Amino acid sequence: MTDPAVWIPRAASALSIVLMAAALIPMLVRFVRLLCGREPAARMSRRGAGVRALLLAALAMLLSRLLLYLVAWGADCLLRGQGSSLASSFGRLWVHWDANHYIKLAQQGYVNVGDDRLMLVFFPLYPWCVRAMHLLTGDWVLAAVAVSNLSAMAAAALLYALVYRVYDAQTARLALCYLLVNPYSLFLAAPYSEALFLALTLGALLAASRERFFLAAVLGALSALTRSLGVIVCGVIWLQSWRQAVHARKGRARLAVRGTLLGLLVFSGLGAYLYLNYHVSGNPLQFLIYQKENWFQEMGTFFGSVYNTFDYLLRSFGEPDAFWTWGVQAFAIFYTMTLLCFTWRRMPLEHHAYTVVYVAVALAPTWLLSGPRYLMAMATMPILQAVTTRRHTPHVLLCSLQISLLLFFTVGYTIIVEVL
Repeated sequence: MTDPAVWIPRAASALSIVLMAAALIPMLVRFVRLLCGREPAARMSRRGAGVRALLLAALAMLLSRLLLYLVAWGADCLLRGQGSSLASSFGRLWVHWDANHYIKLAQQGYVNVGDDRLMLVFFPLYPWCVRAMHLLTGDWVLAAVAVSNLSAMAAAALLYALVYRVYDAQTARLALCYLLVNPYSLFLAAPYSEALFLALTLGALLAASRERFFLAAVLGALSALTRSLGVIVCGVIWLQSWRQAVHARKGRARLAVRGTLLGLLVFSGLGAYLYLNYHVSGNPLQFLIYQKENWFQEMGTFFGSVYNTFDYLLRSFGEPDAFWTWGVQAFAIFYTMTLLCFTWRRMPLEHHAYTVVYVAVALAPTWLLSGPRYLMAMATMPILQAVTTRRHTPHVLLCSLQISLLLFFTVGYTIIVEVL
């Protein structure tokens, strides 16, 4: 019999191709139907979600993040067998991995000497926001956490507004719940760029749904200045504007050209980052060199990453990385792909296409370590979960499971990581 260490990664890679094809082919068919004027538009709500509902969504996000801080602090006190103040232990618990780099970038900016030159691989908008917030707080960790929490609150409100408009109130409430309890939403409370990226992307998608394409393009450009995946917003603008042009009685060409040009404006965010590379190092693509030489990171394929994930999972079986890195990543990848295959019919083409492209690109790096975190920051991830079924019981069970995992991963990130 063939060695499982050989055929399991190959089988997983092949399965990922099948699942993505099951979502990609309908997307292409729907795109052709859109150009022919036969793809139905989503039934948009004529009235907004209401200010009160949006404030409650933002408040729910804030309270849930405060709860995570208390859980981490309480678990730390119990495991250490001694009490400590939340303020004195906060940095030790929540500033790990990339968070250190973001805070250091906010403090000193980008440089071209020493090991700090490698931080050029991090996009600049989040550390710039932290630097600005520091003028108000006077503390770097507090400034970073404030930016993350304010962004997370905005993301919650924007998600609710978007889903309420494009779907309905029940789906909006479910999507908000799934965002709050996503096991990796703990990074929305940490000094990471995910919350800012998610808020800007959701803002762009909401503006596009209202056919405010210039605003969508500006928010998309800022999203692309936060993380490279922000450029995918351009596709949403194109699809929305082309749909508008196809159904217009006159001026179709003008509307199509205008929407196309505004979509291209999203790439200005990436262009600004490339200019930053040039300004700091003299090479607009220097970040690619650093990624390759220091993190063995290049652009690959999603199915290649699936193969590597299962290969490393089997190789590291019995070690901490087998669960924390490779096992969780393998589950997150196939969970998301499966959801996409079975829910695209319930999504407008714009969201369907955004999800397919995002998943394919986010999972493409050759040395993928943070797949679940990238998928958590996908604007349509909570929507995928919310539209899976209209039945109440499955949502209760899944949300309950995710709450348990969120608490577990929070302790893992804040305490177990420190011990390891």
